[in-house]
Amino acid sequence: MASSDGPAGVLLVYLDFFRDPQRSFFNELHDRLLHEGLRLTILASAPAEGVRAEVIPIPFSLIGLSEHIRLPHPPALARPRLEEWKLRERLWYRGTRPEPGDADVRNFYGYVRLLARQRRAVLGFSWNRFIPLSDVFRASLEDLGIPTLDLEHGFLPGTIMCETDGMAGFSLLARYPALHFAARATPTEEARLRVERFREHFRRAPVTKRAQRPAVAPRELRARHGVPEGHEIVFFAGQVDQGVGLWPGGTPWARLQSPWFEGTEDALAALAAWARARPRTTVLFKPHPTDRWENSGRSVPEGARLVEDENLHSLFDASAILVTLASTVLFEALTLGKPVVTLARHQLSGQGVTYDPDGRDGLAAALEAALGRCDLDERLRRYDRFLAFALDSYLIGLGPESPARLGVADLVEFLKECRKTPVLVPPVVGPAAGADRSGGGPAPLLGAPERIAVSD
Repeated sequence: MASSDGPAGVLLVYLDFFRDPQRSFFNELHDRLLHEGLRLTILASAPAEGVRAEVIPIPFSLIGLSEHIRLPHPPALARPRLEEWKLRERLWYRGTRPEPGDADVRNFYGYVRLLARQRRAVLGFSWNRFIPLSDVFRASLEDLGIPTLDLEHGFLPGTIMCETDGMAGFSLLARYPALHFAARATPTEEARLRVERFREHFRRAPVTKRAQRPAVAPRELRARHGVPEGHEIVFFAGQVDQGVGLWPGGTPWARLQSPWFEGTEDALAALAAWARARPRTTVLFKPHPTDRWENSGRSVPEGARLVEDENLHSLFDASAILVTLASTVLFEALTLGKPVVTLARHQLSGQGVTYDPDGRDGLAAALEAALGRCDLDERLRRYDRFLAFALDSYLIGLGPESPARLGVADLVEFLKECRKTPVLVPPVVGPAAGADRSGGGPAPLLGAPERIAVSD
């Protein structure tokens, strides 16, 4: 059992698979944190074979979580916050599963607070804060005055992103003026050469963040999906909408990321309608790898065709343009010089790189501009400046083969400096938003880390 007198702790909730290079990243993070007197504890939803940090298994979902985590006296939570988390969880599963009960949310919230006190946590990392369980994790720590950072797969293969408020349009790259202008600056010669090396390697040996079926030539891809020769292909890359903060209409968070398109299905319908009215045009739609469209009962509208399992680079080669809401696929397409139309906010928003519609009625004009490659050379020059900045000062490499300059050592050095000066400060959260803070006092210590249930 961990002692409350041991080293200070860093808590991390990780809701993905442990595979290299991610596993190596977490092992190096553990080793370097330990060298600085910080102990890493990972709450993980997947088996963690070969991971050196302390790992506590947890479910991915809040639904039914109280069957795995049981506190004798789970903390009270203000009703509005409790209902918000329950609604987000139900929407995450598109209403196919029941929303979690009050006890599910309260027990996980309370468990993280107890764990933080036992491990003397000074910092928390959440894996994609838009996942409801990650959001509860963050709130549990921030209500204790413990700052948190958000981790997620980087927008280029072999990298990780680290943010304060979230990814896509919530990224500080899109919202903070100083970073916005820094990403437009003329890169140093070293940074420019880094971009050139990455692009050359990416073209010669294309890699993706997830496993893909083998690539095929454009002619074979057309034949496989019945696309006639001479038709222009528009590749629409879908995503898990809630995973980038795109929530359905009727919720308090709808349209924050995309004022004109509610999500993937809405954008697909608009694209298909445009394609039906435009001769010799076909939309090929590839959903996010974790969003099995065929198994969900959803249909693809006339004018579009589903290419669920095709290789990304096959689609890049065969298509004239890429369209997406905010999928990180847009960065891979731009790296290959492909025109990109985006329908939601993302890290590149406002940089003048992508073709963005001026309102829903402006979709056709944006698509035609991209198909006509309007100002494409200048857009790609701007992208190169952004990419040089990202590879130099934003993305964190997952290992020595990563294109990013920064690595785990730089992240730990940043955290080390943060302990000296309170750079990371959690938001001020009133009691109405989080837990009932009455009846304070020291929290009881948890049992052995492999035990999730806590009883009297």
